[in-house]
Amino acid sequence: LSLHDALPISVVTYRAAESALDRRNDYTIAVLKLALDKTRDEYGDYLLQPSLPMNTARARQALLTNSYENFIVKFSYDPELERAGLKRGGFEPDLDITSYRICFTRRTLLPELSQIGSLQALRPFSHGQGSGWQDVTILRHNGFAVQEVGQYESLFKMVASGRFDLFCRGINEAMPELQSHQSLPQLALDSHLLLYYPLPRFFYTNARHSALLQRVDRGLEQAFVDGD
Repeated sequence: LSLHDALPISVVTYRAAESALDRRNDYTIAVLKLALDKTRDEYGDYLLQPSLPMNTARARQALLTNSYENFIVKFSYDPELERAGLKRGGFEPDLDITSYRICFTRRTLLPELSQIGSLQALRPFSHGQGSGWQDVTILRHNGFAVQEVGQYESLFKMVASGRFDLFCRGINEAMPELQSHQSLPQLALDSHLLLYYPLPRFFYTNARHSALLQRVDRGLEQAFVDGD
């Protein structure tokens, strides 16, 4: 019997997608699996399982109340999470790519957006973002009007119908989302504007699961060294 065989199997719970069209977690799950695979010899086998579908606000609450076994969620950096008692990983798995933002809008607004040449000129345009997303705080701090929306899918419908002007996404997120929402004929992805604001994302867990966070960090660091 090897040491590996003697180690217990760890159940690891990840946040389930909010809808059938929600592909945001595909990369996160793949990265999490890679980190766990890299550390299997040291920590043992694992079983990945989804939570119930939930938005960001519910996921935070589930972490705080320790609602799932070894629940681990990737959030944009927010010091309030740590002040509330959650533990944050030290490796940023997105490597800052989500800090570069391009925006969904309605097709009829594209000509007007193409004339924007400064942040000041952009401020009259309203934004939509998810409830509990760190973008809300950042955009409001910079003088933008932001409408918070509880359901991820509603954001695409609302920006396409003109309920707000812009729904900005990471450059790694926008194209898959555009492809999966082709049923909205007025939805368009603006190719003129690029916003940048620091938006690092980290894995967070309940403090009771610090050992899992340590394992994931170690696995991500090893994958980075290995070039995976």
